[in-house]
Amino acid sequence: MANFWIEEGIAIDIDGKNLCWVTIHGNGFLQLPSHTFEAYGVKPSDCLLVVRGSYIGIGMAVKGPLVEEARKHSEIPVFQPETAQTYHN
Repeated sequence: MANFWIEEGIAIDIDGKNLCWVTIHGNGFLQLPSHTFEAYGVKPSDCLLVVRGSYIGIGMAVKGPLVEEARKHSEIPVFQPETAQTYHN
């Protein structure tokens, strides 16, 4: 595993979970290639919730109980890429 390498943004299955890696830039932003979105079934209009991941990295959710609970909390900031601004619901 010490020499294992995979292209940035390519989703692979590890123990039944799709995982990929991307660089988090100095400004705190990351950019996912379009093929990554397709692999996860995420559409451009979807809102991603960043959640605590595993020891490997952060996790993101599009739907499910965590997303539903997060929608109840207006104090959670929402980032809008079109305007590069953060606002609260």
